Amino acid sequence: MNGLKRQLKFQITDWKKAFTMFWCILIAINILLYILSIYKNVSFGATIIEVKNKYDEIPTKTVYMNGAFGNIIPIGIFIIVYSMVMYYETFSTAIGFSSTRKNFYLSNIISSSMLCFAMAILEGTLLKIDKYIVKAMGKLPLNHIMYFNLDKDNVIFVIYILFLLAIVFCSLFNLMGALVYRFGYKIWIGAALLVVLLGNISITGAFLGKLGVFIFTYDNFIMFSLRIIITTAILYAIAWGLVRKMPVKSEK
Repeated sequence: MNGLKRQLKFQITDWKKAFTMFWCILIAINILLYILSIYKNVSFGATIIEVKNKYDEIPTKTVYMNGAFGNIIPIGIFIIVYSMVMYYETFSTAIGFSSTRKNFYLSNIISSSMLCFAMAILEGTLLKIDKYIVKAMGKLPLNHIMYFNLDKDNVIFVIYILFLLAIVFCSLFNLMGALVYRFGYKIWIGAALLVVLLGNISITGAFLGKLGVFIFTYDNFIMFSLRIIITTAILYAIAWGLVRKMPVKSEK
Protein backbone atom coordinates (compact mmCIF):
# COMPACT_ATOMS: atom_id res chain seq x y z
CA MET A 1 0.00 0.00 0.00
CA ASN A 2 2.83 2.41 0.85
CA GLY A 3 4.44 1.66 -2.51
CA LEU A 4 1.18 2.49 -4.28
CA LYS A 5 0.84 5.76 -2.36
CA ARG A 6 4.40 6.79 -3.21
CA GLN A 7 3.89 5.96 -6.86
CA LEU A 8 0.58 7.82 -6.97
CA LYS A 9 2.11 10.90 -5.38
CA PHE A 10 4.97 10.75 -7.87
CA GLN A 11 2.64 10.52 -10.89
CA ILE A 12 0.33 13.31 -9.70
CA THR A 13 3.32 15.57 -9.10
CA ASP A 14 4.52 14.69 -12.60
CA TRP A 15 1.44 16.13 -14.36
CA LYS A 16 0.32 18.79 -11.86
CA LYS A 17 2.70 21.54 -13.05
CA ALA A 18 1.99 20.92 -16.75
CA PHE A 19 -1.74 20.81 -15.98
CA THR A 20 -1.61 24.17 -14.20
CA MET A 21 0.37 25.84 -17.00
CA PHE A 22 -1.95 24.34 -19.62
CA TRP A 23 -5.07 25.75 -18.01
CA CYS A 24 -3.52 29.16 -17.36
CA ILE A 25 -2.73 29.41 -21.08
CA LEU A 26 -6.13 28.04 -22.11
CA ILE A 27 -8.09 30.44 -19.90
CA ALA A 28 -5.95 33.34 -21.14
CA ILE A 29 -6.81 32.37 -24.73
CA ASN A 30 -10.51 32.18 -23.83
CA ILE A 31 -10.36 35.68 -22.32
CA LEU A 32 -8.53 36.98 -25.41
CA LEU A 33 -11.26 35.56 -27.66
CA TYR A 34 -13.94 37.31 -25.61
CA ILE A 35 -12.03 40.59 -25.83
CA LEU A 36 -11.58 40.24 -29.60
CA SER A 37 -15.27 39.50 -29.94
CA ILE A 38 -16.17 42.70 -28.10
CA TYR A 39 -13.69 45.13 -29.63
CA LYS A 40 -12.90 43.56 -33.01
CA ASN A 41 -16.28 41.90 -33.67
CA VAL A 42 -14.57 38.53 -34.08
CA SER A 43 -17.04 35.64 -33.87
CA PHE A 44 -16.23 32.11 -32.73
CA GLY A 45 -18.61 29.19 -32.45
CA ALA A 46 -21.13 27.84 -34.91
CA THR A 47 -22.74 29.58 -37.87
CA ILE A 48 -26.24 28.38 -38.64
CA ILE A 49 -27.78 29.09 -42.05
CA GLU A 50 -31.52 29.40 -41.66
CA VAL A 51 -34.17 29.68 -44.39
CA LYS A 52 -37.36 30.93 -42.79
CA ASN A 53 -39.60 30.32 -45.77
CA LYS A 54 -39.33 29.33 -49.42
CA TYR A 55 -39.68 32.95 -50.59
CA ASP A 56 -36.50 34.09 -48.86
CA GLU A 57 -33.94 35.09 -51.47
CA ILE A 58 -31.17 35.49 -48.93
CA PRO A 59 -30.92 32.90 -46.13
CA THR A 60 -30.55 34.22 -42.61
CA LYS A 61 -27.12 33.66 -41.12
CA THR A 62 -27.03 33.37 -37.35
CA VAL A 63 -23.81 33.05 -35.35
CA TYR A 64 -23.97 31.21 -32.02
CA MET A 65 -20.91 31.55 -29.81
CA ASN A 66 -19.24 29.40 -27.18
CA GLY A 67 -15.63 30.10 -26.35
CA ALA A 68 -15.19 27.22 -23.91
CA PHE A 69 -16.16 24.60 -26.50
CA GLY A 70 -12.93 25.37 -28.36
CA ASN A 71 -11.04 23.93 -25.37
CA ILE A 72 -12.08 20.37 -26.25
CA ILE A 73 -9.37 19.81 -28.88
CA PRO A 74 -6.48 21.16 -26.74
CA ILE A 75 -7.71 19.04 -23.82
CA GLY A 76 -7.73 15.97 -26.07
CA ILE A 77 -4.18 16.74 -27.23
CA PHE A 78 -3.01 17.14 -23.62
CA ILE A 79 -4.48 13.75 -22.69
CA ILE A 80 -2.87 12.10 -25.73
CA VAL A 81 0.57 13.55 -24.95
CA TYR A 82 0.29 12.67 -21.26
CA SER A 83 -0.79 9.09 -21.99
CA MET A 84 1.94 8.52 -24.57
CA VAL A 85 4.85 10.22 -22.83
CA MET A 86 4.03 8.82 -19.39
CA TYR A 87 5.53 5.42 -20.19
CA TYR A 88 8.82 6.90 -21.35
CA GLU A 89 9.13 9.39 -18.47
CA THR A 90 7.44 7.60 -15.57
CA PHE A 91 7.50 3.84 -16.14
CA SER A 92 11.28 3.50 -16.35
CA THR A 93 11.78 5.75 -13.31
CA ALA A 94 9.15 3.91 -11.27
CA ILE A 95 10.61 0.47 -11.95
CA GLY A 96 14.11 1.87 -11.42
CA PHE A 97 13.11 2.90 -7.88
CA SER A 98 11.83 -0.62 -7.12
CA SER A 99 8.14 0.02 -7.72
CA THR A 100 6.26 -3.04 -8.92
CA ARG A 101 4.50 -2.99 -12.27
CA LYS A 102 1.21 -3.56 -10.46
CA ASN A 103 1.67 -0.49 -8.26
CA PHE A 104 2.77 1.55 -11.24
CA TYR A 105 -0.26 0.56 -13.28
CA LEU A 106 -2.81 0.99 -10.48
CA SER A 107 -1.42 4.43 -9.69
CA ASN A 108 -1.46 5.20 -13.42
CA ILE A 109 -5.20 4.45 -13.59
CA ILE A 110 -5.96 6.45 -10.43
CA SER A 111 -3.75 9.37 -11.48
CA SER A 112 -5.22 9.43 -15.00
CA SER A 113 -8.75 9.36 -13.57
CA MET A 114 -7.92 12.30 -11.31
CA LEU A 115 -6.46 14.19 -14.26
CA CYS A 116 -9.56 13.53 -16.37
CA PHE A 117 -11.86 14.52 -13.50
CA ALA A 118 -9.97 17.78 -12.98
CA MET A 119 -10.20 18.48 -16.73
CA ALA A 120 -13.94 17.75 -16.65
CA ILE A 121 -14.56 20.04 -13.67
CA LEU A 122 -12.80 23.01 -15.26
CA GLU A 123 -14.20 22.51 -18.76
CA GLY A 124 -17.71 21.74 -17.51
CA THR A 125 -17.72 24.87 -15.35
CA LEU A 126 -16.47 27.02 -18.23
CA LEU A 127 -19.10 25.58 -20.59
CA LYS A 128 -21.84 26.46 -18.11
CA ILE A 129 -20.71 30.03 -17.41
CA ASP A 130 -19.88 30.74 -21.06
CA LYS A 131 -23.51 31.48 -21.94
CA TYR A 132 -23.64 34.28 -19.37
CA ILE A 133 -20.48 35.86 -20.77
CA VAL A 134 -21.74 35.60 -24.35
CA LYS A 135 -25.13 37.07 -23.42
CA ALA A 136 -23.39 39.95 -21.61
CA MET A 137 -21.55 40.69 -24.86
CA GLY A 138 -24.88 40.90 -26.68
CA LYS A 139 -24.26 37.69 -28.64
CA LEU A 140 -26.20 34.44 -28.97
CA PRO A 141 -24.83 31.57 -26.84
CA LEU A 142 -24.30 28.13 -28.36
CA ASN A 143 -26.08 25.83 -25.91
CA HIS A 144 -26.54 22.58 -27.87
CA ILE A 145 -23.09 20.95 -27.80
CA MET A 146 -22.36 17.23 -28.08
CA TYR A 147 -24.48 15.52 -25.43
CA PHE A 148 -25.49 18.73 -23.70
CA ASN A 149 -28.14 21.38 -23.63
CA LEU A 150 -26.16 23.85 -21.58
CA ASP A 151 -29.24 25.95 -20.95
CA LYS A 152 -31.01 23.06 -19.17
CA ASP A 153 -28.46 20.46 -18.05
CA ASN A 154 -26.96 21.04 -14.62
CA VAL A 155 -23.23 21.40 -14.18
CA ILE A 156 -22.86 18.03 -12.36
CA PHE A 157 -24.29 16.19 -15.37
CA VAL A 158 -22.01 18.11 -17.76
CA ILE A 159 -18.92 17.36 -15.64
CA TYR A 160 -19.84 13.68 -15.31
CA ILE A 161 -20.32 13.14 -19.05
CA LEU A 162 -17.11 15.04 -19.83
CA PHE A 163 -15.29 12.85 -17.31
CA LEU A 164 -16.59 9.66 -18.95
CA LEU A 165 -15.51 10.87 -22.39
CA ALA A 166 -12.10 11.94 -21.09
CA ILE A 167 -11.39 8.68 -19.26
CA VAL A 168 -12.35 6.42 -22.18
CA PHE A 169 -10.19 8.61 -24.46
CA CYS A 170 -7.35 8.40 -21.93
CA SER A 171 -7.66 4.60 -21.68
CA LEU A 172 -7.42 4.29 -25.47
CA PHE A 173 -4.20 6.30 -25.67
CA ASN A 174 -2.85 4.62 -22.57
CA LEU A 175 -3.07 1.42 -24.59
CA MET A 176 -1.39 3.13 -27.54
CA GLY A 177 1.31 4.44 -25.21
CA ALA A 178 2.00 0.93 -23.91
CA LEU A 179 2.10 -0.45 -27.46
CA VAL A 180 4.50 2.26 -28.64
CA TYR A 181 6.78 1.73 -25.62
CA ARG A 182 6.73 -2.03 -26.11
CA PHE A 183 7.10 -2.23 -29.90
CA GLY A 184 8.43 1.18 -30.92
CA TYR A 185 6.95 3.84 -33.17
CA LYS A 186 6.57 1.35 -36.01
CA ILE A 187 3.34 0.37 -34.26
CA TRP A 188 1.80 3.55 -35.72
CA ILE A 189 2.44 2.23 -39.22
CA GLY A 190 0.88 -1.09 -38.32
CA ALA A 191 -2.11 0.64 -36.71
CA ALA A 192 -2.64 2.87 -39.75
CA LEU A 193 -2.45 -0.11 -42.12
CA LEU A 194 -4.86 -2.07 -39.93
CA VAL A 195 -7.38 0.79 -39.89
CA VAL A 196 -7.16 1.16 -43.67
CA LEU A 197 -7.49 -2.60 -44.18
CA LEU A 198 -10.44 -3.04 -41.83
CA GLY A 199 -12.09 0.13 -43.09
CA ASN A 200 -12.02 -1.11 -46.68
CA ILE A 201 -13.58 -4.44 -45.82
CA SER A 202 -17.30 -3.82 -45.85
CA ILE A 203 -18.16 -6.26 -43.05
CA THR A 204 -15.49 -5.08 -40.60
CA GLY A 205 -15.96 -1.42 -41.56
CA ALA A 206 -19.70 -1.65 -40.90
CA PHE A 207 -19.08 -3.53 -37.64
CA LEU A 208 -16.58 -0.94 -36.33
CA GLY A 209 -18.92 1.88 -37.29
CA LYS A 210 -21.85 0.25 -35.50
CA LEU A 211 -19.65 -0.51 -32.50
CA GLY A 212 -18.61 3.14 -32.23
CA VAL A 213 -22.21 4.30 -32.52
CA PHE A 214 -23.30 1.72 -29.94
CA ILE A 215 -20.68 2.83 -27.40
CA PHE A 216 -21.03 6.58 -27.79
CA THR A 217 -24.73 7.06 -28.52
CA TYR A 218 -26.53 8.59 -25.55
CA ASP A 219 -29.84 6.75 -25.14
CA ASN A 220 -30.18 6.96 -21.39
CA PHE A 221 -27.93 7.88 -18.48
CA ILE A 222 -27.36 4.40 -17.03
CA MET A 223 -26.73 2.50 -20.28
CA PHE A 224 -24.43 5.20 -21.65
CA SER A 225 -22.43 5.19 -18.40
CA LEU A 226 -22.16 1.39 -18.38
CA ARG A 227 -20.97 1.20 -21.99
CA ILE A 228 -18.28 3.83 -21.43
CA ILE A 229 -17.12 2.30 -18.14
CA ILE A 230 -16.96 -1.23 -19.61
CA THR A 231 -15.06 0.02 -22.69
CA THR A 232 -12.61 1.87 -20.45
CA ALA A 233 -12.07 -1.21 -18.27
CA ILE A 234 -11.44 -3.42 -21.32
CA LEU A 235 -8.89 -0.99 -22.77
CA TYR A 236 -7.04 -0.72 -19.45
CA ALA A 237 -7.11 -4.52 -19.06
CA ILE A 238 -5.59 -5.04 -22.52
CA ALA A 239 -2.85 -2.50 -21.76
CA TRP A 240 -2.10 -4.26 -18.45
CA GLY A 241 -1.46 -7.42 -20.41
CA LEU A 242 1.40 -5.56 -22.08
CA VAL A 243 2.68 -3.69 -19.03
CA ARG A 244 2.89 -6.68 -16.65
CA LYS A 245 5.76 -8.23 -18.66
CA MET A 246 7.04 -5.17 -20.48
CA PRO A 247 10.84 -4.77 -20.40
CA VAL A 248 12.26 -1.51 -19.09
CA LYS A 249 14.12 0.42 -21.76
CA SER A 250 17.34 2.07 -20.73
CA GLU A 251 17.40 5.86 -21.05
CA LYS A 252 19.91 7.16 -23.54
